[in-house]
Amino acid sequence: MGLTVTDWDIQYKTTARRISEGREEMKEEKISGTAKAIFGQIFNTSSENGDFTRTQRVDNEILSLPEEATQRAVNIVQRG
Repeated sequence: MGLTVTDWDIQYKTTARRISEGREEMKEEKISGTAKAIFGQIFNTSSENGDFTRTQRVDNEILSLPEEATQRAVNIVQRG
């Protein structure tokens, strides 16, 4: 049910591998492949889907969110 550490098997996989695995599972009509492929693409920073700032404007100024606030948030996440 995912409530204990032994319920989890955490592994590192590249987004390219997740996308590939997901597509293969979709060919086998496994519904879990759809989620793998979609989430792999979302987190794939080599595509515009994973890095929307390549093609879209960031509205930090409109939101009154200075760059320093964004950097602080990134630092907090990186520290854990």
